[in-house]
Amino acid sequence: MSSFLEKIIAYTDKKKNIYIYGAGKYGRAIYELLKENEVQTAGFLVSEKNGVYKDEPIYEICDILHKLRSEDGIVLAMKVEYQHEVLMNFPQLQQWDVFCPSAKDWLLFTHRYFFENIARLTNKYPPCKSLVKEEWKNILIVRLDLIGDFVVTTPFIRELRRNFPKANITLVVRKEIKCMLSNCPYIDDVIGVEYSVTDFYSRDYVYLEKTTKEITNKYLNNKVYDVVFLPRFIGIDDLFMNVLLAVYSGAAIRIARQDTMTSASTACADLLAPLFTVLVRHVKPQHEVKQILELLTAIDLSYVNDRNELWLSLDDDEIAEKLLNKLPELRIAIGLVSRDENRTWGKEKYYLLIKKLQRIYGKNISIILMGGIDAVYAARYIIDRTKGVVDLTQKTSISVASAVLSKCNMYVGANTGLLHIASAFGKKIVEISAHLQNGNPNGGIAPQRFGAWRVPCITLQPKHGLDQECERAGYCQKKYSHCINQISVEEVFDAVKQMLDNEIQKE
Repeated sequence: MSSFLEKIIAYTDKKKNIYIYGAGKYGRAIYELLKENEVQTAGFLVSEKNGVYKDEPIYEICDILHKLRSEDGIVLAMKVEYQHEVLMNFPQLQQWDVFCPSAKDWLLFTHRYFFENIARLTNKYPPCKSLVKEEWKNILIVRLDLIGDFVVTTPFIRELRRNFPKANITLVVRKEIKCMLSNCPYIDDVIGVEYSVTDFYSRDYVYLEKTTKEITNKYLNNKVYDVVFLPRFIGIDDLFMNVLLAVYSGAAIRIARQDTMTSASTACADLLAPLFTVLVRHVKPQHEVKQILELLTAIDLSYVNDRNELWLSLDDDEIAEKLLNKLPELRIAIGLVSRDENRTWGKEKYYLLIKKLQRIYGKNISIILMGGIDAVYAARYIIDRTKGVVDLTQKTSISVASAVLSKCNMYVGANTGLLHIASAFGKKIVEISAHLQNGNPNGGIAPQRFGAWRVPCITLQPKHGLDQECERAGYCQKKYSHCINQISVEEVFDAVKQMLDNEIQKE
């Protein structure tokens, strides 16, 4: 942070009027930083729209460009990739000495409290650089996130056990996921951590450190670990608690991964690398399963099977059998909602899809609505208007829901944990995605990276964003169902029909 502050203050000292290009979160953060250091600004520059932030004016760049002089200063307060875009669109700016923060600058600025502690942690808990794998008797895996994330980690867990058949392997997950591991043959101990997933995303370093120490003291202090693996990438704004827990676990050998396909993610990897024995750097888009398995190949271990898998109990299987008793055996599970509303197809569209399926296939198919408490409203909307639909939203545990999916032929709906569970049981998938067709294949919701795995799948995606913000990002940026609703009922019906007809022909 100090080097960034020194650089921007040195820049503003030699300029007359300081303009901040960008009035979003980066621009406003720069404004507050300069204000704290008694640097006055002349206003914000934007590509379009007028307005004010506090008492500062906002100018459209086209209206003021001819008034700017060489002694004026311009700070490009935006991500590095957008800086290039601005300079291409307005080549006149290249005549000025424009201040362009690097990806590393932004990281040190926006996450300064975290990165300020990296050197301290590295000095206090230096990683061991020796990889004597024969000495690994106690292995720790930290996977503090959601259901789908856990499912795509199952090949890694299985293949890790294959490489270390006699080691004691402990897995740390969220408490809600622990029930999915009661019959896992590859893990010796499962620790279910009782914290909300939002806690793990906090930017408050003091809170993160306090919570991590609580978890360590409560769950991990009674065992010495030789090595810790972080299957979740250690990206920006993404579960930094995983990093802290790896450090505080006491394991001197720490193995993690990070993509390095953008300047920001590369800078993040460079800053965090000193904490790790091995930091795998992904250089090309791949499915998450493949990326996680690179944790093994990077340290000269092998894998022979990359399929997902789950493990049902007899009790869960019997409960699922009773729930589906007497239903036609051609069963379609529908995942009505995703964790994020912008990734959720409209409930009215699901209703029309179900009506059309019932009209064409009649009593030959079963429709089963699935999801948690956030799916109840959409399910009620459908149930109130449709007969012959089974509503299991918020009516089963995760493990029973898994057993239900194991008895269905197909999953249709959002890219959520249910999709990955269905994939683990080899079910056909029709995914309704909010990721644009031309979006980044390494994006956080990109089907190429986080879609169904090793199963027949048809993925339906919007052709374009409904506004410039979504189009430029490559996926929907709204907080509500938006771009995804461009996908028509007819498109989804045709995809389901294609899958169903293949299933019927088999029979």
